[in-house]
Amino acid sequence: MAKIERNEIITRAAELFRIGGYDDTSMAQIADACGIRKASLYHHFPEKDGLVLAAIEHIHEHFRKHIFAIAYRNNADARQRLHALCEATFSYFNGRDGGCLLGNFALALTERAPRFQEPLRSYFDDWTKAIAHLLTAEHGESRARDLAFDSVAHIQGAIMMMRLYHQPQHLRRALETSIRMLP
Repeated sequence: MAKIERNEIITRAAELFRIGGYDDTSMAQIADACGIRKASLYHHFPEKDGLVLAAIEHIHEHFRKHIFAIAYRNNADARQRLHALCEATFSYFNGRDGGCLLGNFALALTERAPRFQEPLRSYFDDWTKAIAHLLTAEHGESRARDLAFDSVAHIQGAIMMMRLYHQPQHLRRALETSIRMLP
């Protein structure tokens, strides 16, 4: 069996969780996907929930660096940055089996496993803050927060519909609605 880096385990586990869900993804499946023994997997992650938390943080960090950060760059006006943020979001989710892992986890785990609520809220809060940051000059702080929250909820619903119908235009329309919040 080959040696594998911790980040690669997280990446492969996240893919399996996204497609199979929390309950239908076993540590044995993750070990197999990584080409390691379960004992090696448990060396890195003594429990499945620890691996889930690492996957949440891994994806959150990716979004912070590559998607949410677009909102805070000063290289374009707010509408252009919102458009770029939406395009990056579309590129990330389009064609990805299983939809949004963190959205899936929010639906499946927060009621029965409260320890996941805060890291999941943090991800969605950061997404909302990034959009609100772009909308504040046009709509004021309070209204921008509300619009951004609604936008993230709309996008998450569209990701689910895209997954259900296998039609990316559902996500595209939700993102275009977000872009239209700025003239």
